Amino acid sequence: MCSYDRRGLGRTARTLDIASALTGQLPQCSILVLSNLSIIGRFRSPQHVDFIRLPGIGPALAPQSADVERTLRVRRAIAEGTVESFRPDLVVIERDPAHLPEEMRHVLSFAREKLPRTRIVWALPDVVGEPRAVSPEWSREGVFDTLDRLCDEVWVYGVRAVFDQAREYRFPKAIADKVRYTGYLRAPVVPPHRIPSDLLRAHPDRPLVLVTAGGGASGYPLISNYLDFLEHVNGAASFQSVVITGPMMPSRAHAQFSERARRLPHVILHRFSRHVLQYQRHAQLTISRGGYNTLCADLTYRKPSILVPDAAPPHEHLLRARVFDRLRWCGVVRPGELSPVSLGECVTAALSGRSEIPRPDMAARVSLDGHLTIGERVRELIPARRPAHRPPSPSKEIHQRTGTH
Repeated sequence: MCSYDRRGLGRTARTLDIASALTGQLPQCSILVLSNLSIIGRFRSPQHVDFIRLPGIGPALAPQSADVERTLRVRRAIAEGTVESFRPDLVVIERDPAHLPEEMRHVLSFAREKLPRTRIVWALPDVVGEPRAVSPEWSREGVFDTLDRLCDEVWVYGVRAVFDQAREYRFPKAIADKVRYTGYLRAPVVPPHRIPSDLLRAHPDRPLVLVTAGGGASGYPLISNYLDFLEHVNGAASFQSVVITGPMMPSRAHAQFSERARRLPHVILHRFSRHVLQYQRHAQLTISRGGYNTLCADLTYRKPSILVPDAAPPHEHLLRARVFDRLRWCGVVRPGELSPVSLGECVTAALSGRSEIPRPDMAARVSLDGHLTIGERVRELIPARRPAHRPPSPSKEIHQRTGTH
């Protein structure tokens, strides 16, 4: 499984979650994850899953710079070497198809040549971005050609009736025929008795609001406006807050937020936490930028949510917020409307019961069986025909946790 994140960590977290589900459904499988996420070692790796950390490319570097070219050569050598030595039955790619498309084209062409029996799948979240931008870009960057020539299937981690990617992004028929809608991915079950220790020491009689900025690279406006709101009410808020700025939040900004949070009552602030799902399980309201993984957990636990998407290309969060808002699965503070006052009014109204923000139990009938569907697709694509492979022996590039393709 190949997972490439740009400025966030959602793809890698999602890939590890899927890998964990697959090892439960297919106990003889061996899974190896290739990721460029620098903090992948901070995640709890699923049992029987290993990973290789690829060099990352900073967002400040120009795509054609010499540093990027060198890094791409190293990444390609590692990826191709891994494919040749690991010899997977299935390769699953989870990345933005239009970001450095030539890199993945080289790797997949190599896999096709060396391992013609290996199946290749490109996996996409429920939405990728605004159709008027995505379809022309994919045509210009040769994405449709790559999906047509080099991929056996395209998995969409969503529901066709919610957002029909093949139609909205104008997939050519040959690619549309390869699309499989898996359903949304149910979040792991967190038992009610599992409560983070800092919540146990906090105020169990106060409603809990969870604010998460995802990876954090673009989360400054959300966190800043939320703390502005709490500072404005000057300790009079009737609820407690857990604020997670994200591991990719710039250090200076996180330090500033930490100092502000220390001066506020009933606020717990983390940069990164392995207990996000536990906080989410016990929250009465979640506030996020509209990331896929967070919203899947909201649907799983049926939590009221407020989405605060930004307007930055490729507009994935903004489009998802519009789709969820139209279906009355969430409330939305739209770009250009975010302020301490507007955000505070939404939070106060939602917790008081005066809000029209719908609960995600309105979405109770939407499929959350994505993991089961993925397991079925894996069985269909690679019927058992030989013993499971052993992963490569650990090296400096391989951070062993247990072993899959």
